[in-house]
Amino acid sequence: MMRGWVRSIVLAVLLVIVLVLALAGCGSQKRTIPTAKAQSFLQQLDNISSQVDNGACVGAEAKARALESQVRALPSSVDSEVKRNLIAGVVRLEKLVSQQCQRPTPTNTTPTTPTVTTTPTTVPTTPTNTVPTTPTTPTTTPTTPTTTPTTPPPSNTVPGGGGGVTVPGTIGGGTG
Repeated sequence: MMRGWVRSIVLAVLLVIVLVLALAGCGSQKRTIPTAKAQSFLQQLDNISSQVDNGACVGAEAKARALESQVRALPSSVDSEVKRNLIAGVVRLEKLVSQQCQRPTPTNTTPTTPTVTTTPTTVPTTPTNTVPTTPTTPTTTPTTPTTTPTTPPPSNTVPGGGGGVTVPGTIGGGTG
């Protein structure tokens, strides 16, 4: 919004310079601004305008002061009224630039901590070489049953019958 005012002032100063150049061609040599100087003024005004548009206010202010010095240093061959008008326009430009040029507002940024993502690493394993084994077939050995003749155990029977049980501590198991 403020830049619009500054831009319009810069354009007004440009218009004054163009009119001065046009008038300079109509009069005698005594009243003219040297052509190279007039072109330099136009270029400087363009630079000031660009700096104002970009928010480079310090540079725009310095260039406007330098332009004023150059306008004041115009030779005495330039018409005094033309010179006064140019000085007035540049001084007004300086004031507007210093008052209304808006520097870019810094944006508050909060520093962020970078997120570190870790990727699990896999350790390659050495493949195990397996050697196929030959299947073993169980071998069966036929077994032949052996019969052992059994001998009856000796009997504790007393000859002569009785057929009873021997009482411990007695021999022969009889009565009597």
